[in-house]
Amino acid sequence: MKRLVMFGLFMLLVVSFVSADSCSIQSSCNANNIVMKLSATTNAHGELWNQANYNQYLCCDFTGIHTDNGVNKILGLSSPTNAHSEIPSLNNYGTDVYFGNLLCTSNPTTCLTGYTIQMVSLSATTNAHIGAFADYSTKICCKQNEYCGDGVQQDGEVCDDGVNNGGLGFCYSDCSGIMGDGIINGPIEGIDPNGDIDGDGIPNGIDPDMDGDGIPNGIDPDMDGDGIIDTPIEECDDGNLVNGDGCSITGQLETEIFWIDKSGNKIGNDINVETHVGETIKLIWNNTGLSPSTTFEIYEKDPIFDDKIRTGVDAIQGVFSSEGNGMVTGEWTITQEDYEKTEAGDVNEFFFKINSEESNYLTILPMDHTEWCMNYEEEAGCASCDYSGCNAAANSVNIKVFEAFPEQWGDTRCGDTVEVSGSNCSFIVDCFCEWDDSAENCGYEWEMAADNCETAYPSIGKCTYQEDTADTCEDGFLEYSWDGIWKWGANNGYSQYTDGPSPNEGDYVLDGTTYYYDPNKISAKCIGGNNVVPCPAQIQIPFFGFYNLIGTLLFIGMIYGLLIKRED
Repeated sequence: MKRLVMFGLFMLLVVSFVSADSCSIQSSCNANNIVMKLSATTNAHGELWNQANYNQYLCCDFTGIHTDNGVNKILGLSSPTNAHSEIPSLNNYGTDVYFGNLLCTSNPTTCLTGYTIQMVSLSATTNAHIGAFADYSTKICCKQNEYCGDGVQQDGEVCDDGVNNGGLGFCYSDCSGIMGDGIINGPIEGIDPNGDIDGDGIPNGIDPDMDGDGIPNGIDPDMDGDGIIDTPIEECDDGNLVNGDGCSITGQLETEIFWIDKSGNKIGNDINVETHVGETIKLIWNNTGLSPSTTFEIYEKDPIFDDKIRTGVDAIQGVFSSEGNGMVTGEWTITQEDYEKTEAGDVNEFFFKINSEESNYLTILPMDHTEWCMNYEEEAGCASCDYSGCNAAANSVNIKVFEAFPEQWGDTRCGDTVEVSGSNCSFIVDCFCEWDDSAENCGYEWEMAADNCETAYPSIGKCTYQEDTADTCEDGFLEYSWDGIWKWGANNGYSQYTDGPSPNEGDYVLDGTTYYYDPNKISAKCIGGNNVVPCPAQIQIPFFGFYNLIGTLLFIGMIYGLLIKRED
C-alpha cells in the first residue's frame, strides 16, 4: 500500500512538473504563443509580437491574447519596434506588451512566491535591454491570473458561464457578452445587432445564423476574422477584428491612405513615428479598386493656407498595382528644399492628398549635422542617427570604410543599392550610428538589407565598428584604429542551405552548423585595422532670421539715404 501511495505521489509530481506553464526566448514560435519579439537572445531590443523585424521570440507553451484585459501587461516598450523596455509597474512608455491572462511583476534576483513563470530579465528597471531570464538582475515573473472561461465572473468580464463558445445564449470566448443579447459585445462582435446580414428577417442580435450559411454563429469561422474570405458575406478577412486597417470587422474593404518607411512600417504622428530630411519614404493609397495611376500632392498644414511642398508639376507620381484590391504607391526622398518650403519651425503636420482623400499627419525632423558618430556623447543622440542620410553615420562609414579602402569597396557608398548575382532582389547599404554599452561610446555600422524582393530574402547582416582614438582633428586629419564586429541578419540562417533563398551552396557561408546567405561574401569585409583620414569639413548652416532682416533693411535704408543726399 505504501508503495502505491508513493507511486501516486510521484506521478502527481511528474504531471504537475510537465503541465507547468513556461516561457523562454526561442528561434521559432507559433503566432498564438508569441509574447513579443527580440533582436537577439541577450542585450536585445524588443518589438511587439506582430512586428516583422526580429526573429527571436519570447515564446510560451500556452496561447494567449495580445490585447489589454486590465492586468496582463508583461512589460513596457519605448516604441513598437527597436525598443528599450521597462518593468510592468512603470508607465514611462506608450507601448505595452500584453499576453493571455498573465499577471506579472518584477523583482531583483529571483521571483516572488507564486509567480512561477520565468519570462525575461532586464538590464535596468527602465530604458533597459532585454535578455534571457538568467542574464540580468531585474527579473520579469508571471503567474496565470483567474481567467475568462473558468466559470467565475470577475472584474472586467460581462459574463463567464464556463462554456464560452459564443453559441446562441452562451458567453463569448473573451467574456465580453452573450451571443444573441442584442448588444454589441466588444471586439468579438462588432456587428449591428439591429441589422440583417443574411436578409432572413431576423435581426443579427438574435439570429443564430447571421450569415445564413447553415453554420451556427458559435462555430462559424467566416465572422471571426480568421483570415479566410467567405464570399459573398466578406470582401476581405485580414485575420483580426479591427476597424480602420483596410478590412473592417464585418469583412468589408476600407480605403486606406498612409505613409510607410523603407521597411514597409507605417509612420506618422498617430503612432508617434517621425522621419528626417534625407530619408526616402512611401505614400500609400490602398484598396482603391481598379483605379489608374495618379499623383500624390504633399502639403504642410497651416491654420489658413497650407504650405505647398510637392504639388502641380512637382507632385509625386503614383504607380498602380493590382495587389489586393488595388494599391497606388508613390516614393518621396525628402530634400532640404522641400523642408524649407514650410514656415520656420512648423514641420509637424505634413500630409498628402490623392483623389480628395487626405493622409495622416507626419513630423519631419531636420538633418542632424553632427560630423562623426563618435561625437555623440550620450546614447540618446547616438540612437537618433538611425535613418538613411544621417550625416554622422554617412561620414563615419563612407570616409572611414568605403573611401578609405577602395580596393575592397570600389565606389560603394551609404544608401547605394547593391545587386546580388543570381537573385531577384536588390540590397540597400544602410548606415547608422550604434551605441556600445560596454565602452559607453558611439560607434558606426553598415547593413546589407533586402529591398524590392519578389520572394523572401533575408537581410544579410551588419558590421559594427568600435573605434579607439584620442585624436581631435586639430591638424585636419584623424588617426584611429578599430574593431569590426559582424552580426548575421535576424532572419538569416538555415540548418540546410536548400532552406534558403538560393539553391547554390556557394551562395552561403557555413558558420558552425548554420548556413548563412551571403553570395557576395560581404561578411569577410568586416575587419579591424587602423588608418588616417581627412576630417570632414565644418558645415555652416545658412540662417536668415528676424534680426538679419532688420539689419539688412537698415543697411538698405542707409544706402538709400546716402544716394538721396548725394543727389541733393
